[in-house]
Amino acid sequence: MFLTLIFNCNIYCQKVTDNITKCDLETIKNLRIHKDSLTDKLMTDFLFSVDKSCQNNVEWSEASNWTLFWLADIGTEKFIDLLKTNQNELDIPLIINEFKQPVNDGIDLIGIYKKIEKLNDKSDLVIKILDSIKSAAKGLGLEIK
Repeated sequence: MFLTLIFNCNIYCQKVTDNITKCDLETIKNLRIHKDSLTDKLMTDFLFSVDKSCQNNVEWSEASNWTLFWLADIGTEKFIDLLKTNQNELDIPLIINEFKQPVNDGIDLIGIYKKIEKLNDKSDLVIKILDSIKSAAKGLGLEIK
């Protein structure tokens, strides 16, 4: 069974990398299954599956939004590095916009903000993400200092 999972993931991951599959909940399921051993490939596959064409898919939209915050929380440095490394191929404006609109009030915006801020990365991308999280927090009545 484990070999079947690896084989299927290899086929699936190739499809995502080739921009054939978007809005596929399997990318999120794979992240959750492997939460204790997240690889760059799993995270990148998810990031490449985020697309504007998914906006009308409510289940995908909610799950992907939560997943962006979750990855920023549990793998902050790796997550930011992957965004920066792939920013020319990813839909960065959409991803930044997702950080402005958390779908779950239970997301620890202040904690995630502080983790990203602690990286001391002054790139435009990171500043935009921080500004988006700060905007989301303000909309929920939270203050990030």
